[in-house]
Amino acid sequence: MNTRRPIFGNTMPVGRTQSLIFISLVKLGVHCITGRKVAIKIINREKLSESVLQKVEREIAIMKLIEHPHVLGLYDVYENKKYL
Repeated sequence: MNTRRPIFGNTMPVGRTQSLIFISLVKLGVHCITGRKVAIKIINREKLSESVLQKVEREIAIMKLIEHPHVLGLYDVYENKKYL
């Protein structure tokens, strides 16, 4: 029996880090409801200037609106004081 619980809403990291950038990292995960593999992008808010944070938030707002077969979809956004 798998006792691991999701740590990002309905998503659980399962693989190694896929990408590591100055302010963020990307991990492979599995959506707990659909079972589909997903990319989890974790952004460290503390390393962002206010202007960059605004750009990231604008990117999230745009990604929520886009539905296209050739563009990766945005499942959800989870945030706390330190991470987005």
